[in-house]
Amino acid sequence: MRFFYMMFLFVSLSACQADEIVEHQQDMPTRAQLTAWNTGAVRDVSAILGANDISGQAHCNRFRGQVSFSETDGTITIGPLISTRMACPQLSSEAEFLSQLQSVSTFTKLSNGIELRTPTGETFRFEPVTTP
Repeated sequence: MRFFYMMFLFVSLSACQADEIVEHQQDMPTRAQLTAWNTGAVRDVSAILGANDISGQAHCNRFRGQVSFSETDGTITIGPLISTRMACPQLSSEAEFLSQLQSVSTFTKLSNGIELRTPTGETFRFEPVTTP
């Protein structure tokens, strides 16, 4: 699975809209922060989304993988993802996060970000990060 432009190739995007995330990724990386995973708030997860790849920092480990998407039908594929293997207290939730991220199949542009969805209903909401 490819995507994430996924997770996280971000370059200064002041006041970036979701449209700009998708359009911008064609020519330069875009930095985003995960603000919600399913119904809960999330901290310390970021991603850099490029035209063909994604990289980022999960709760503890860094990850990287391929991404592809179609703006025409709103489909997206992420993965396979690889990650570092540092020992941290939240490894089970991080493993679940990375697994669900690789199962993402659709996306929706939002007024301030993008929402990714798996076929079973899990959601990820990313918002652009403004770099000073």
